[in-house]
Amino acid sequence: MKRVLKGSKIDINGLAELIDKSGYTVIVLGDKFAEDLGYTVPSPYHTGLWRKLGKYLTLKGFTADPEGAWGFYKGLYEKAIELDNNNTYKSIIEMIKRGLVQAVITTSIDGVLSRFKSLNIIELSGNIRRAKCMKGNHFFDTEKVIKEKMYRCPDDGDPIRPDIVFYDEEVSEREWIRAVVEISAAELVIVAGLDPVLAPYNMLPLVASIFKRKLVVVDTSTWGVTEIADAVLPRSPSSIWRELLKIL
Repeated sequence: MKRVLKGSKIDINGLAELIDKSGYTVIVLGDKFAEDLGYTVPSPYHTGLWRKLGKYLTLKGFTADPEGAWGFYKGLYEKAIELDNNNTYKSIIEMIKRGLVQAVITTSIDGVLSRFKSLNIIELSGNIRRAKCMKGNHFFDTEKVIKEKMYRCPDDGDPIRPDIVFYDEEVSEREWIRAVVEISAAELVIVAGLDPVLAPYNMLPLVASIFKRKLVVVDTSTWGVTEIADAVLPRSPSSIWRELLKIL
């Protein structure tokens, strides 16, 4: 693969060349990627939104008002469904199907990519399209939960929650290990729109650096990870994929 100076800027053609020469490419899509597409899930760093809706993204807030929480999740679910025909996502899916990308690690809960069971997708924050009872023994489609207002498990009576990682919960150990394994196996890791302060996801670029994998950051802002990146493409995290596919 072509060598680049640490932290140097590249253009879209430079990234296309790196992908073309890579034998194993992993994409990491952060929350800023999803926000670019109009899918915003409040975090503690969205101060206004968090004050208004953040309680529904914690286990404590959910258990205090399950029905009220589902009114909020309904909006997240419906917006996720709208992304199914998004051209940016379609481009990434096509890149995977063509063998240009071997795995995608995402922090978004929209569930667009995992609709394709044959694709290697790791969802670190879970998936708003799935739901489960609090004991975790019974699983449901979110569509069914919303349509039938089925907020309690018909088998054990426990509240049904979305299968996402709340902010006061740990990320799935299984999914985290999968992410680390994929990054360690990669030749090229492309990080697009990863929030630099949102732990533990902000550790993923460091994992790539520790394993000495070629790391490219796609973002308009300058943040800490650019210091360990091999190259930086100063573009919006969602703006490059259709263009990349045309080049490749």
